[in-house]
Amino acid sequence: MTTLAKKKIERFYAEEAAKLMGKNWIFESDREHPDFLINEDGQKFGLEVSELFTGELSRSGSKVKQAEAHIQKTITKLREKFEAELNIPLIVQFVGNLSKENMDLVLPALRAEHFEIRPIGPRKAIELGKGLRIYVRKTWEHAAEWYNVGDRVGWVNQNPIKQITDAIEKKSKEFSRYSQEVGPDVRLLLIANRRYNSGKISLTNFPDLDIGQFTAVYFFSYPESVFISESDS
Repeated sequence: MTTLAKKKIERFYAEEAAKLMGKNWIFESDREHPDFLINEDGQKFGLEVSELFTGELSRSGSKVKQAEAHIQKTITKLREKFEAELNIPLIVQFVGNLSKENMDLVLPALRAEHFEIRPIGPRKAIELGKGLRIYVRKTWEHAAEWYNVGDRVGWVNQNPIKQITDAIEKKSKEFSRYSQEVGPDVRLLLIANRRYNSGKISLTNFPDLDIGQFTAVYFFSYPESVFISESDS
């Protein structure tokens, strides 16, 4: 993922978290250390954004996330090719064996359904190759989405405190660098994207944590809830 793409995703999460909290965050600048300088009702602070993942981690990151990204990249290429050819917004859900042989059958099958003359709404199940089923329906342009169902139906970790505290400890090592750049008010936003298995992390409550020198730590279980731990000072 390019730096620009990563920054766009981080900003999206930060904006969505602010909405859920009812906060008016004005993003004054995108940075690297920390990620953003934000103005909230005249008070400026730095915001560092970091994503949490379930499962095994390697030096290059979450193995589950990497596998999801690889599958989604393949699906997105099919979507782009279909939309470039027919420009029809669809919701396409993939279930089962995503082998190359099966995926090569997707576009011919979609073309054969003539979605250009179908109404919006009814869902069609299509069996493909050996062990792949796609569920397809025509939709409005803003609702179009193609994805692998298997990457979204996993177990939810509801006790992620160690992951959260480890992330705080790791980012705390960079605090002096952050504060030199933007001043003493630096906050940490931790993200878990629950739409994918790699981010199925949730809490029922946020216990008192040692947040180091950070003014606040936000844990955003996207897209549902934001938990806040603030400094006493």
